[in-house]
Amino acid sequence: MPKRSRQTASSAIVHALASSGGPIRALYRPGSDISTFPGNVSAVELDVSDEAAVVAALEDIDIVISLVGHEGVPRQHHLINAIPKTSVRLFVPSGLAARYDAQGLRIPVNQVKKDVELATQAAGIPMTIVLVGNIAEFALATPTRAYVTAAAYASLFASTPLDQLKNRTLTLSELRPTGDEIAAALTERHGTRTLSATKTIEAVDAQIEEFLRAGKPFALAFYCRKVWGAGLQTGMAGEDVWEVPVM
Repeated sequence: MPKRSRQTASSAIVHALASSGGPIRALYRPGSDISTFPGNVSAVELDVSDEAAVVAALEDIDIVISLVGHEGVPRQHHLINAIPKTSVRLFVPSGLAARYDAQGLRIPVNQVKKDVELATQAAGIPMTIVLVGNIAEFALATPTRAYVTAAAYASLFASTPLDQLKNRTLTLSELRPTGDEIAAALTERHGTRTLSATKTIEAVDAQIEEFLRAGKPFALAFYCRKVWGAGLQTGMAGEDVWEVPVM
């Protein structure tokens, strides 16, 4: 049961799951644009805060996959409250990011995602977390993220026995180049030297702290660039890597 969002990766996931051949029911908020939903997706409009409506919409559903964007993350608590009253066997919160250290959890959206995971555990709901990393979203703006994520979700949730997925935090490997390798590839492709800039960790930390104090959303982008550029994100990803089948 994908929950619709405006994110490119989320849209790709919905289409990939729909292409898998299994029955898909999508819950969406009033006023949402569902014109791009594939024809075999059953769409249900509802207010997720209406618990009775959510319970009814989840009838005969095995897996709930939430694909909300940042602003919708807190609303997942409504799903957590409703799921124990259904026959749902697995909940997949909307992560589409990575694991974070203490500094990263000071960024509000990261902490809210963590709170959703803790609430799911406290409710005794079997859960799967999928970590896709941040490199494309905040550094390269490449379509690879959407493609790899969609293929992974389809292989994970359309054909894998649920008992193999319950209570796991899975990592997807999207891209692994260093900044120097990316600069070299761009220089070769375009025939001109690629400009680059280097900042110390201390300078980036100071920028992140400034954004946090000001309540500006740029803290997340700078933090993600820091953990990728400094090689820290690899250590946060974990070792349970899901290999996406090559088509």
